[in-house]
Amino acid sequence: MMLARDSLTNELASLRQQNAELERRLANALADINTLRCMLKAPPVKHIEHALLPESPIISRLNYHVAVTSASGKPTLESMPEEVLDRIASFVDADSIMQLSHAVRYYKYISTAMYALKEDYNADEDWPEFVLPEFHPLDNYHDDNETFYTEKIFSVFTYCRVIQRNHGVLNVNLYPGWAVDHLKPFFTSNMSVAFHFRVDEHFLTLEKTACIGSALEALKGLPRIERLMRVELLAPTATLYAKPNVDWSALENLRIGSLGLHAASVTDGVLDKLKFVQGLQVLRFMQVKIVTSYDFMRDCADLEEVVFILPFLHVDSMSRLRNALKYSSIKLQRVTFSSLDASFEIQDFFTESATILEDIGWKCQTVDEFTTRWERM
Repeated sequence: MMLARDSLTNELASLRQQNAELERRLANALADINTLRCMLKAPPVKHIEHALLPESPIISRLNYHVAVTSASGKPTLESMPEEVLDRIASFVDADSIMQLSHAVRYYKYISTAMYALKEDYNADEDWPEFVLPEFHPLDNYHDDNETFYTEKIFSVFTYCRVIQRNHGVLNVNLYPGWAVDHLKPFFTSNMSVAFHFRVDEHFLTLEKTACIGSALEALKGLPRIERLMRVELLAPTATLYAKPNVDWSALENLRIGSLGLHAASVTDGVLDKLKFVQGLQVLRFMQVKIVTSYDFMRDCADLEEVVFILPFLHVDSMSRLRNALKYSSIKLQRVTFSSLDASFEIQDFFTESATILEDIGWKCQTVDEFTTRWERM
């Protein structure tokens, strides 16, 4: 009786997993259909059956898999399930993916999409992370080049579907005032977003500032995806701040694995809201000279690592950082300092930092001449 119950439980779990996979495939197919309908100037559909002709059977592009065996009868790589083959491709680097595509017939769809992409765009970084070209479907649009431009868009769209199928990462650059609606058909379930701020320079004080509100508005336009692998907010010469009436709902609704802040300084108004970022594991300060508060080390429940990239913080800020580590979240295990050179000043910093941590339960580990890491003991 107990064995029968366990068997039914396992079978039910397997059926649920299969159902989830089918729903994922249908969602991807619906996105493909609506993108093609948009190119044909047809209205989108909400359900996949509305896009089919009455007599058309529903045929999945992955509805069967042919087992391939060698002359000796032994299974080959292509005899593995397609889901496994797609997953294998995600671990292959950019230098080897074309060789794999030529060696294994199943992967021809990758090389075909890659050739079409490179013919239309000079894409240097395309596997397993792909940087979405910065274009707008209405840019330079004329009747005489309608077919040509549609083909270019379709080559990008097709390659984004390949990235999605193989669990790759799509990197997207966003700018102030951009509406992301025209980019949504290209989005995948694993994405990285870099937002480039427009910096305001004040005439009297010569102070440069960037309001985080414009980035939050852009992030609100993103559809619900499984996870944003990385988000980078880029305002290298400015102070990143928040106005009192800014809408923070984008941080509360999106799951962000790694958040990078590239600015001259970051104010309390921004740092205090980091606790609302769901699933934030890594926080990177890129060339930030002034960090006014370290309460996020206590408030961010999932934070595991904080990274500072040269130039490092001022001495008084380092002292506050050390004190903040005493009360940090137990999940926070690493604080990393990274430099682009190995000057004497950097080496002195690495040496001095090792002496101020032992009494608070942290140790200093030198990774290499450019990097040192504090770890919880």
